[in-house]
Amino acid sequence: MNFQLMNLCHQNASEKAINEKAILIFINADSICSDNTIKSLISSIENGYKAVCVNGIRLGKESFIKGFQEFYKKNDLSPRNLNDFALDNLHPFSKLLFCKNNKFPVIYDSYYWKLDEKNILIRSFHLHPIMIWPQKICNLHSSIDNTFVQEVGISKEKIKIIDDSDDFVCFELTSESITNFYLPAKNFIYFKLIEWLGSNLLSFHWEYAHKPIFLKTTDTLPFWENIVKNSDNQISNIEKMVKIYKFFRGNKILRNLGRIFKHLLQIVFHFFEIFKIIFLINFFNRILKNQKTENI
Repeated sequence: MNFQLMNLCHQNASEKAINEKAILIFINADSICSDNTIKSLISSIENGYKAVCVNGIRLGKESFIKGFQEFYKKNDLSPRNLNDFALDNLHPFSKLLFCKNNKFPVIYDSYYWKLDEKNILIRSFHLHPIMIWPQKICNLHSSIDNTFVQEVGISKEKIKIIDDSDDFVCFELTSESITNFYLPAKNFIYFKLIEWLGSNLLSFHWEYAHKPIFLKTTDTLPFWENIVKNSDNQISNIEKMVKIYKFFRGNKILRNLGRIFKHLLQIVFHFFEIFKIIFLINFFNRILKNQKTENI
């Protein structure tokens, strides 16, 4: 995908919207939305909001389409019905984003926590603006799910985040063969995640992440509260680490010391990798020698 061209199209659209005092609705061809989506957007506009943001979980296009016709014969597209079907057709990459044991599994901008088998909690640093009422012309520097809402002059109190899927829900459909998103960092994932977050996020991204988003097929249950609290603590803890990282990065001496420490850790890691290989070679050589001795 040519993101530069897409961003240019979004920027041109926002300029035309300002000139015509129009509202932009971004519903991509590779997405599906529940019933009540447009109705909810209209309601948001009537209540004074200038932007509505959602988290669009990625689904496996092939598996979703394969079962959708049969599903749609028996069900409407209410948010809970669509969620129920969608959670059985998550994209392989989406399945990697579930946090377990207070660990972030990959370097990405969204993470999920299981509330139970049919309900999930989402925390996302980037949200997709499905509706925007631009207030000023901007020079778009990145994709619309990054700083676009802020660049077109919309203040945070005028942004509505859809934090409960009972309002409405949207999903992205992506071929299951496409997996070249942010890949897991095999070594030192925690430090690399801190480095990525510290280099790419602004204060409002953290505000997004501290807002729990519920993808529901049932009513809210009391035991969810602990999971919500633990997930927020997990975000808060890494936010503190990012602040320390940015402090080091802003100080030349400390930054150089940090780089030296990072390289030392990498050397130690590679040493242990080499040691492990040597150990395995010696181990198998001993086995072969013992077998030869027994044969003699």
